[in-house]
Amino acid sequence: STRLDAVTARRPGGAIALLGDPGVGKSRLLEEFRFVVQLADLAFATGGAQDGGAPYGPFVQALRGLLPALRAHAPALLAANGGVLVKLLPELGVAPLPELDPPSKEKMRLQATIADVLTGLAAAQPTIIVLEDWHWADALSIELLAAVLRNAADAPLLVVIDLSDAEPDAA
Repeated sequence: STRLDAVTARRPGGAIALLGDPGVGKSRLLEEFRFVVQLADLAFATGGAQDGGAPYGPFVQALRGLLPALRAHAPALLAANGGVLVKLLPELGVAPLPELDPPSKEKMRLQATIADVLTGLAAAQPTIIVLEDWHWADALSIELLAAVLRNAADAPLLVVIDLSDAEPDAA
């Protein structure tokens, strides 16, 4: 609750890891949390990792869920970054920027853009992101999470990470 209060007051939120065995009630707790967040009128989205899921899959789901908030609270930010984001969110319907070469530069641009967009949205509208089943997260999503948390260190953004004790290697 302290982290949520901080974000609501437009102070940095950081990250919280929700760790436990399957079936202990993490999902129920997250549903209650979602309800509290929606009552506080904060931007909120979830993304779930899957075994063998697409690169950045949890963040793509979360960004889709945040599109209404981005359109309402940060339309210029969305427009300025659409050419990069459209590679993950084709529904933006804008022309993609040309790929950078080598691919490592393109990866850095994509990760930096997502981190900037999430930080910018949080500055306009405090934001909560829940990343579920993080024990299945792909390597690129893990890299991106680190970039987002570094970039948003001073932003009213709270990232809640749900992972299972049953998969210790991913923790």
